[in-house]
Amino acid sequence: MSTLTPQLPDILQTGKLEPYADIVHRRTGKFPSHTSAWRHCKKGLRGGTLKCAAVFHNGTWMTTEAAFDQFLMRQTEAAQNASRSQDDDAALKKAGLM
Repeated sequence: MSTLTPQLPDILQTGKLEPYADIVHRRTGKFPSHTSAWRHCKKGLRGGTLKCAAVFHNGTWMTTEAAFDQFLMRQTEAAQNASRSQDDDAALKKAGLM
């Protein structure tokens, strides 16, 4: 009889699991709302493609510093890519091609 055991993502296995809100508070000085924590860890940003690696334990989203750092870097990359496409659109409009 085989039992499937879910595995934690590698990024969550290499650090200390802490409440998501505590990590955000340390970084920003503010606690995130429960809705923001849920959105960042469960639903995701940008159509669900950008999520913070986390596990749900005892009613709290738990993650590691490394996973949170990775989430921030992916957010930054997505924002930079979005701003580049806006710049490209402006250049095309200026050239009369759009």
